[in-house]
Amino acid sequence: MLRPRLAAAQGRWAAVAPREPRRRLALILLVALGALLLLVWHRPLITHARVVLLLTQELPQSPVKPLARLTPEPVHEPLRLETPHGPVVGDLFRPMQRSGFLPVPRRPALVLAFGMTLHEQDRPVLLGLARTLARLGFVVLWPRLEAVDQGAPLPEEPGTFAAAFRYLASLETVDRERISLFGFSVGASSALVAASDPSVADGVRTLIAFGGYFDLFAYLLSVATHSFEAEGQVVAWQPTEEVHKRLLPMLEAQTVHGVLRIFDASGRDEAVALLRAAPPEELAALRRLNPRDHIGRLRARIFILHDRGDSFVPHIESVKLRRALPEAQVGGFLLTNLFAHAQPKSGFSWQVARDIARLYGFVYGVIGSL
Repeated sequence: MLRPRLAAAQGRWAAVAPREPRRRLALILLVALGALLLLVWHRPLITHARVVLLLTQELPQSPVKPLARLTPEPVHEPLRLETPHGPVVGDLFRPMQRSGFLPVPRRPALVLAFGMTLHEQDRPVLLGLARTLARLGFVVLWPRLEAVDQGAPLPEEPGTFAAAFRYLASLETVDRERISLFGFSVGASSALVAASDPSVADGVRTLIAFGGYFDLFAYLLSVATHSFEAEGQVVAWQPTEEVHKRLLPMLEAQTVHGVLRIFDASGRDEAVALLRAAPPEELAALRRLNPRDHIGRLRARIFILHDRGDSFVPHIESVKLRRALPEAQVGGFLLTNLFAHAQPKSGFSWQVARDIARLYGFVYGVIGSL
């Protein structure tokens, strides 16, 4: 009796045993699929991952930079656009598509806006940021007037960034409802004017303004008098010598000789009087580049970032920008001590750690909004 029962049991075990490895494999595959779906569909998790990879790549305080190991090199394409204000050249970065049999997704896009001729030593920095953002899944375009690219002392035209927006909107691989502008320094101000252009204002999703001016005339007075007004008080401010080297030739190229007289004033009161007395046509030419005169048409959500010790554009300009906007339109506002104008500082301390934590929250809001 025992042998038949044992044989029967062994037969049942033989029938079940091969199924166990298959079940374990199926369970492993199910867990892996669940994890993959979580990564793909759980937006906050993806946003946190992008913020970590972005900050570790761009901040000098980070000892590790894993982005290049985890993401493929993006596609880099030079381009040229013909616009009413002159030819525009640009660098376009697109994320590499890993699989050839899957449809190419429509991706969010960014226009990087720089407002003047870029020093050659700074060009790799901006191109590196564009490459980083493309690795994180964004289509990125850095456009500039060909004349500016060749070194002409001209302010960048807001129309350059509006044209770049329209070009990105024409690409099949770009999500037309998720095109944003990211402006640096004077470029942040030009980007704000561009985002207010009626031809694109309703389409610009987000504007990131990093270290720009809000009121061009107040900014010129600040540079000329080494001071700015805050809460009704005049505050001393020391601009870097680089400001005069870059700003004065651009004003001379605009032939605003009456406005230029403020740089010879003996004091702030005289500079204010000279600016008010400048020819109306000169003031009108500069209002074309003045965010304060265009902000009423801005529809995009805006994130404002500025360094407290900025010696190129005083941080009060970003404070004024924030106050001029409806509360609901401001996605984030951060004054920090992490940057030398638009370049991250090195070094580490507890204060730097606190500033990085605050920057993390700001960047998380930005990435989530794009």
